[in-house]
Amino acid sequence: MKGAFTLVDFVKYLGIMEESDKKRLMSDADGLATYEYIANHIGSCEEDMDFLIDNMARVDLTGQFVISAARYLFAIDNGRFADAIGRLVQLGIDKDRERRYLGAMMEQFYGADYAARADELSAAAVFTNGCSRLRQCEDVKLRR
Repeated sequence: MKGAFTLVDFVKYLGIMEESDKKRLMSDADGLATYEYIANHIGSCEEDMDFLIDNMARVDLTGQFVISAARYLFAIDNGRFADAIGRLVQLGIDKDRERRYLGAMMEQFYGADYAARADELSAAAVFTNGCSRLRQCEDVKLRR
């Protein structure tokens, strides 16, 4: 029957993640599959963001995908996703011990001269969404 609205369609319409997707993402090895899920379902995954972030926190050992997700959500709508961005930034700061990914994120959020302006930005309370810990990131070397 053409045009029938199935239960799966309804679940997708409501933005509720299907259990099969959750099970698949639970086997994510490094966070890439979860990041891709966010990118591919940005219009319908907001209700599941806590699960998605928790899943990335569990499997992304280097911070690469939590920081990529923070950057992606920031670019999409930093106000709408402020809480998620905050959690992802905190995770990224903790996980990116080699400081391979933080520099690009901080540059995107605060401009290329963020490290030189850390005192100014901090005093102006510009650091939001978990970024108040920038002082830990001042040693970030931007790798190009």
